[in-house]
Amino acid sequence: MPVSTITSGSDPAAAAATVPGGGLGRQDFLQLLVTQLRNQDPLNPIGDREFIAQMAQLSALEATNDLAGQVRQMVSNQQQMGALQLVGHKVEYQDAAGKSTQGTVTGVRLDGSTPLLLIDQREVPIDQVQTVL
Repeated sequence: MPVSTITSGSDPAAAAATVPGGGLGRQDFLQLLVTQLRNQDPLNPIGDREFIAQMAQLSALEATNDLAGQVRQMVSNQQQMGALQLVGHKVEYQDAAGKSTQGTVTGVRLDGSTPLLLIDQREVPIDQVQTVL
């Protein structure tokens, strides 16, 4: 019996909601596999090939999650490097009121998820920069 056909007492929509995009996460996959093993027919247990295929799917899921984490870290590092390269440059950015403003980047703060540029005594998220002048 494939993992996708297993039903349990939990709400499938709630399980799918645990991962962005509605997919199943590692924990969800393990719960489905354990449920399948507990509820299998003792006279017709899961085949070796099917079990190995499901374990390969779990391995692929973990590798994909690791890769996604590495990509997120790489994007963050690139944002930080881009922010550091803007020091000393004049930029045009959108201020809190939504108005385009210009100023020179005098520093960068990297302690959050998005680098903050120090422009005219203000902290401006790098994603609000519209033009480097």
